This record gives sequence, C-alpha cells and structure tokens, in this order.
Amino acid sequence: MSDRALAELARFFGRNLDEVRELYEERAGLRQYESGMSRSDAEREALLDVRRMLARERLGPRSAGEPAPSDRDLGSLKR
Repeated sequence: MSDRALAELARFFGRNLDEVRELYEERAGLRQYESGMSRSDAEREALLDVRRMLARERLGPRSAGEPAPSDRDLGSLKR
C-alpha cells in the first residue's frame, strides 16, 4: 500500500503516520491470515478499516441505533 494514502489518512485525522501505519499493517495481516484474503485484497480492506476506525474515533460514541459512518460520509478522503 502506498505510504501516500496512509499519510493522507494521518494528516486528515491529525494522527501520527507511524500509528496509522501500525493500525493498517495489523488489520491487513489479520485480514490476510485469518480471512484467507490475498495480500492486495487484505491491504485494500485494511485501508478502509483504518479509515472507518479513525472516523468513528473522531465522531465519538454514537447513541443506540445511530448508524456508523459510511464510506459516503467519508467521501472527502480519496481512496
């Protein structure tokens, strides 16, 4: 995965690039080895996972029944 995409996530969410990269690598590894995904598929999904995680963290706790942010809600970030 491109460091550029991870750097954009880190900048957008005001996070340290190393922290974002660590989250990403962990998610990609889990998806690849536990879900049996190819590395490229695991990396693509991991990027989306991290983006969702950081967005939820930024938005704070949701009330019961409130939907999680969708990819459409996070549209300002380029894939």
